[in-house]
Amino acid sequence: MSDKIYIAGVGMTQFGRHPETGISDLLNTAVLRAADDAGCTKSAIEAVFHSSATQGILQGQSMVAGQVALSKIGLSHLPVFNIENACASSSSSFHLAVQALKARAQDVVLVAGVEKMNCSAPQGWSTGNVSPAVST
Repeated sequence: MSDKIYIAGVGMTQFGRHPETGISDLLNTAVLRAADDAGCTKSAIEAVFHSSATQGILQGQSMVAGQVALSKIGLSHLPVFNIENACASSSSSFHLAVQALKARAQDVVLVAGVEKMNCSAPQGWSTGNVSPAVST
């Protein structure tokens, strides 16, 4: 393996509201397009760097957002790293993926950023459930 890292394929969905399309379906579309662009299949992926800022909270899965979304599209057998870094989540995922490739931990990784901010919060949740910061 050389020290050079290549982006072999990219894929995305059309930006906009998709009220009838779930997170996993949006993710699957982008993953399939990226794999097709790279000339490979999802089975070539060895690890996933998944990023989102609100998905976990809005879907009630704040610790395993990537695992939940990826398990529904046949990628449950892989190491999944969930990265949440506000507006820098996907760039942070990309950076960590490059580091994994340079360290030769994997040869093919997926960086997937997915967000659906027009979902409803889990039942019983409201903005009143968020505690304000207290300073002394």
